[in-house]
Amino acid sequence: MSKDITPILAGWEHDPDEMQVRIVTGDDGRDKIQMRMDLGLLQMEMSGRPDGQRPGDHESLLDLHEARSSAEDFSWTSASAQP
Repeated sequence: MSKDITPILAGWEHDPDEMQVRIVTGDDGRDKIQMRMDLGLLQMEMSGRPDGQRPGDHESLLDLHEARSSAEDFSWTSASAQP
């Protein structure tokens, strides 16, 4: 499989006066947002992180750290600086 995006951009010329966005189905079967820009194309996932990553199998880094703090029975009051 070629990594050249020329075929993807062919027929989808950039118009600086218009927002050009489309939804496409990826090879993984999930919908993705594509945005045409002057220097190419930006592709993002429709849900979760825009890059599709799942840190520690969580939706976001925030979700990961919240899960870790819950698992450790973390208390914000116990983490406060003592006078």
